[in-house]
Amino acid sequence: MKNYKKIFIVMFLLMIVLPFKKAYAGINDMNVQYRGHVQDVGWQNYVNGGEVIGSTGFSRRLESFNLQLTNFPPGAKIKYQAHVAEIGWQNWMENGQLAGTTGKSLRMEAIKIVVEGMPSGYHVEYQAHVQEIGWQNWVRDGQLAGTTGRSLRMEALRVRLVKDNSLQLESEGHFQDLGWIMPTYNGNSLSFDNKSLRMEGIKLKINNAPAGMSIQYQGHSQDIGWQNWVQNGELAGTVGMSSKLEAFRVRLLNAPAGWHVRYKSYVEGIGWEKQWSEDGIQSGTTGQNKKVFAVIVELYYDNTPGKNNLVYSLKPWNYTLDRFAFRQFEGDRNKYQGTAASIQTIRDFTEPNNQISSSRILQHLKINKFREPISVTELNAFFDNITVKPGNKNVFKGQGQAFIDAAKAANIDTLYLIAHAMWETGYGNSTLAQGIYVDKVQGNPVPPATVYNFFGINAFDSNANLYGAEAAYNLGWTSPEAAIREGAKWISNNYIHCATSTKKQYTVYYMKWNNSGFVDSSQNTLWHQYATDVNWANGIASLMDRLLYIYKGVPLEVEIPQYN
Repeated sequence: MKNYKKIFIVMFLLMIVLPFKKAYAGINDMNVQYRGHVQDVGWQNYVNGGEVIGSTGFSRRLESFNLQLTNFPPGAKIKYQAHVAEIGWQNWMENGQLAGTTGKSLRMEAIKIVVEGMPSGYHVEYQAHVQEIGWQNWVRDGQLAGTTGRSLRMEALRVRLVKDNSLQLESEGHFQDLGWIMPTYNGNSLSFDNKSLRMEGIKLKINNAPAGMSIQYQGHSQDIGWQNWVQNGELAGTVGMSSKLEAFRVRLLNAPAGWHVRYKSYVEGIGWEKQWSEDGIQSGTTGQNKKVFAVIVELYYDNTPGKNNLVYSLKPWNYTLDRFAFRQFEGDRNKYQGTAASIQTIRDFTEPNNQISSSRILQHLKINKFREPISVTELNAFFDNITVKPGNKNVFKGQGQAFIDAAKAANIDTLYLIAHAMWETGYGNSTLAQGIYVDKVQGNPVPPATVYNFFGINAFDSNANLYGAEAAYNLGWTSPEAAIREGAKWISNNYIHCATSTKKQYTVYYMKWNNSGFVDSSQNTLWHQYATDVNWANGIASLMDRLLYIYKGVPLEVEIPQYN
């Protein structure tokens, strides 16, 4: 239904139309943004400090990257240097310039990063994921990350700004035959070098924590199960019982606004978990008799409006991601930039790990309930300031109440409904959004009317305007208000609250990929999917993230698919 050509319009409009940008108060909100150029992928989107660029698990080289500071004081700069195969160390680059190469198929092997002109006490830390090694420890302020002289490709990178006396997480692990090993800090791997000795116990504490803040954690041990929660340096797991640690979970109490904890395990027969667990969600396994050989636990800061209200859960699916991606590829209905999507492209867009800890996380928001925005005034301020093309009218002007009423009547999420309409219509600039005059349906004369379609409903790729207009005419969408109200009802009945269990698709991710339909052998059930564009869910999620300020203090339940 989604006409893939609209993606180019929307990408352009994102740069020039959005009237609301996140505001920052000062140096306490300084951050670093960066992006990577990856083999077979090209340039990725910018991410914020602590997030991953590149890829893991795909054996793809990171070829180039650039960094820039946000909300930095005058004179501050970030400088970086890349070591590239066949070239060696390049010159230092700074503030958005490109390091590495593109179009030459050359791997980056190592990097160094420094900051200059920053307020006292600030440092830059960075961590490389390297071929045959995995994630190395964090380094800082010009130290080398990666390798030289070993012909190993860098595959992924994380960068963050830290301040002296900021919160510091200290982790200690008790291992088979070794006992307690040296503690690690702030996201470094807690493990024995070859990951062959089981973990038995763990202790966590936060240095420089404000009064009242604590870190709590809970272990699941062999023959014991879940133990009680402990905190601030107490033992979770066991010592002296030869009992393996199988799973654990961590949460913060009374943390300053914006602070979170995330963690992952290196599990017997699995390796590193592909996605982070956060804020009390289980990491590791239970009931499978598997050892944990290593863990990573880290604090991170994210002051995105609404971020503090995300409540995570995992939804297990009884099949592998590879199998699911192959079935999607087999159906030959997914498009990427106008052509049939490859199996690897499909896998990249269905991999939840590529969406965690980024603006794309909201494609996993459960949208099968109504959430009240902060005010109609806030919504209308957004709609009324949309920029439209010369000659077009702003069809969404003053429609804040219409979206709220439509979402409430259909019992679906307001934020999603708005973002979906903005994505499908290019902020109201599409032909279907501006209104199409219809006097024939399927070639037969009908009483003429101008109709509107804001959600791409039945707007099939082969002739989106024709099919979308005929659908709108048959459904009586002869005003913007009717298109909003009845479009929301149609989506609710046919997807989000559909009576058929294999068609009940209550997140944007499930609307695109329909995991429930996969358990049914019917190809038609599998293909009850809203769009052909593989970027459809990412696009809507990114717009939801930009509009997240319309919710304040509203709990947001996020359900992450967990493949075998």
